[in-house]
Amino acid sequence: MSIIKFPGETLLDIPAEEVLEAAKEKLDDTVIIGRDKETGELYFASTTSNGRIILMLIERASYRDWE
Repeated sequence: MSIIKFPGETLLDIPAEEVLEAAKEKLDDTVIIGRDKETGELYFASTTSNGRIILMLIERASYRDWE
């Protein structure tokens, strides 16, 4: 039996492990923002040290058409 991942949008939460695994092969510059499972503290990591690229990625994501 094989499982086919639905490529469209969903209203259900997706586990972080699945999101990260799917992104590994696809992304170049990457910004990860989340909350620690145990403490709830903010977690931030990026593949680039260039603050302008980080801000540009966050800003572009915030203007994405979510409808």
